[in-house]
Amino acid sequence: MISLFSNPYQDVLVDRWTTVWDTAEYSDLQIQGNDTKLYQLRGVIGFAAIEFVTETIDATAMTHIHLDVWAIGGTQFKVKLVNFTADGEFDSEHEITRTIATDEWVGIDVPLSEFTGLAGRSHLAQMLLSGVGIRKFYVDNIYFHD
Repeated sequence: MISLFSNPYQDVLVDRWTTVWDTAEYSDLQIQGNDTKLYQLRGVIGFAAIEFVTETIDATAMTHIHLDVWAIGGTQFKVKLVNFTADGEFDSEHEITRTIATDEWVGIDVPLSEFTGLAGRSHLAQMLLSGVGIRKFYVDNIYFHD
């Protein structure tokens, strides 16, 4: 298990939960005593970029990525993973889309084998979250697992 954000697990270092180049506003909050992240997307193509470049993630032994999401608006939620080289340069990326229910918590569990555009998973450094018609979403329990 490699946790980016989850109360029950020890989290790895995440450098930024939003970047200067994404189109998201983000805040930490608690829902019924549980730490949660809220993203509000701006612009025509709204997306949130999460960076963990100081200590990239080696997910080669992992089989899935998991997120719990509460989306408002649209039903198409997107997750993009970006892998870097050992030298910190861009290597490859791939985005998947999942159809989800709105206005309720949905567990998204994606086999990493579906990220077919990734050349590797040994230096994951970024994750982008977005959605078709989704302007606001809550996220919790972001982790890689086998």
